Amino acid sequence: MHGALGQLRATEAIEPLIALFHDVVDDWNNFDLPKALGLIGGDAIPPLTKYIADSSREDYQRFAAASCFFYLAENYPDLRDKCVSVLTQQLESFAVNGQEFNAILVDELVKLKAVESLSVIKKAFSRRKVDTLLMGNWNDVQVGLRLKTWEEVYLDN
Repeated sequence: MHGALGQLRATEAIEPLIALFHDVVDDWNNFDLPKALGLIGGDAIPPLTKYIADSSREDYQRFAAASCFFYLAENYPDLRDKCVSVLTQQLESFAVNGQEFNAILVDELVKLKAVESLSVIKKAFSRRKVDTLLMGNWNDVQVGLRLKTWEEVYLDN
């Protein structure tokens, strides 16, 4: 049903769907709910931005909300730059974000091939503020952003 709300671009469902991030913890929230919100379109960006910026939320809730930006950009390519900007701005707070949340932000930026966010990503890694068990290391980021191949990484080391 929630997927249908997304397909219908039911903007009136945005807030109730976002509220589900903190009501229920299951795979549906982590995977299907972000896909549904990603179908709705640009109207979902402001409330999702507010949600991921709210540090009073549990990290797992913010993880799922952050993944919505990938789906928004995937479904609406004209929203990609805005989605990258939101995720990058949130990552700029890497010093106060949890390492796990930073890892999710980096992962979403890598999935979006956001080379324009490279300096912020690199800074978060250099300050050891990214959980490498979740995201991988700096080499994984460079390969994920297609800045290097694995062969180049191994030749550099």
